[in-house]
Amino acid sequence: MNKKALVVGYGSIGKRHTRELRNLGFEVDIVSSHAKKKKVNNLKDVADFSVYDCVVLSSETHLHERQYQWLCEKKYTGKMIVEKPVGFLLEEGNCVYPAYNLRFHGGVKKLKDELLDKSCIHAQMNISRHLPTMREGGRPYGESYSCSKAKGGGVLCDFSHDLDLLIHLFGPCKKLIAHGGKLSSLEGDSYDCVTLLCETEKCPSLCLHLDYVDHFPERTIKVSADEDSIYLNLDEHYYCSSKEEIQFDEDELEQSYVEQLKAVLADDKKSLCSISDSNKTEKLIEAIEHSLETKVWVNL
Repeated sequence: MNKKALVVGYGSIGKRHTRELRNLGFEVDIVSSHAKKKKVNNLKDVADFSVYDCVVLSSETHLHERQYQWLCEKKYTGKMIVEKPVGFLLEEGNCVYPAYNLRFHGGVKKLKDELLDKSCIHAQMNISRHLPTMREGGRPYGESYSCSKAKGGGVLCDFSHDLDLLIHLFGPCKKLIAHGGKLSSLEGDSYDCVTLLCETEKCPSLCLHLDYVDHFPERTIKVSADEDSIYLNLDEHYYCSSKEEIQFDEDELEQSYVEQLKAVLADDKKSLCSISDSNKTEKLIEAIEHSLETKVWVNL
């Protein structure tokens, strides 16, 4: 008997999950008003959730909590993947996996291993995208959730996987101050440019920059330690230190989704983002927003 999965939301990420699940032999049903086949329009129209081995919530962020609660009310006990940004605090004890797939990128795994025996002094994380050209599909960017704070848009949510990497690589934040907000003439009211200075458990000085306005995309991490300096470019899949250079395959990002899905199906909790870490990311977003509004240091 074939395994079955339900994908809720059929944007670019929902389509990716559908493709990868089918590649692994799953029969996939879709909850969306956009999909052409094997779909229903509303989660409440699904008659029986018990037939699904896995449910993926890949809808707009502001819908995640309501859909999650609906699945809990229907006593769904299978595996559940909640796409980033999660958008709410998850409950411990459920078989729920936040979809922070960048943890499975070869460069991130290499950097994580290298930092185990390093004394980090400073880290710089730069994540830049140009919102009007950030997504494929031809839909006007002003119609996307990214432009709306109410729908869970803005760089803090769209790039929450980088906030997860901050915690994953350098430990939870101890204190922070943030600058920026809605600075550009882009459509909508969401935060489009934020710079964060913080101290974490493993790094006394860390600077993180996120923006929607750069025409030259970038996702890089640079670490200065007593023992070495390390540079990771996640867009170019390139890692280097004073000792070695590694060029990862061009499909490394695609493979990170595959490896994450395999880890979920295998209940490989050691590799996956935990509910605890996901909640730390949500609280970090709240602290950054508070600092942006008050313009003061925030202790966590």
